[in-house]
Amino acid sequence: MDNHFSERSDFQDQAKWLANRLGMFYTYAANLDYKPLNEDEPRRQYGTAILSKYPILKAENHLLLKIGNTEQRGLSEVTINVKGNHLHAYNTHLSHLTSAERQIQMEEIIQITGESKGSKVIMGDLNATPESNEMKLMYSNYIDAFANQNEAYTYPAENPTKRIDYIFTSNNIETNGARVIDTLASDHLPLMTTIVLDRDYLNGKKGK
Repeated sequence: MDNHFSERSDFQDQAKWLANRLGMFYTYAANLDYKPLNEDEPRRQYGTAILSKYPILKAENHLLLKIGNTEQRGLSEVTINVKGNHLHAYNTHLSHLTSAERQIQMEEIIQITGESKGSKVIMGDLNATPESNEMKLMYSNYIDAFANQNEAYTYPAENPTKRIDYIFTSNNIETNGARVIDTLASDHLPLMTTIVLDRDYLNGKKGK
């Protein structure tokens, strides 16, 4: 997502633009951060964003390891207050170049997400198909919201033939209604699912 990045997005702060129109909280994580074209203008940034209906209590961006002179990638981490329950949400966009680089980034993601206790959602464009080596770590640690839909293709949007976008959760979260949305708003098709937080797990209380 662009933040005053270039003419392609009319130098907009896209995350803020969307959040204002949707009435949502948001955080932006810049992975590329360049000087402005003109003095006194905002810095030109490219990265990921998380928008939330519920308040965002904490936000951090983890710059991921890379091989050589490749594009910097990151893992955006937020803690969201969902009616008193704390949900850890992560968003990322992994390298599209090599499996080896994604493997390194995936290992780092597993390490970072493992440091948080409680309910977690990990999502993003992982640029890897389900059977790839780099996805094995994710499948061994988290639950695929589309586990029963292995043909949940998301790329390219006009005629999708690959599954490279995902929503994963910790095992204390229930998901239902997972689906791919048919729209040409992006070059990828978006994913959607409903999650149910287990309050008993989060707060030691009964019910969901």
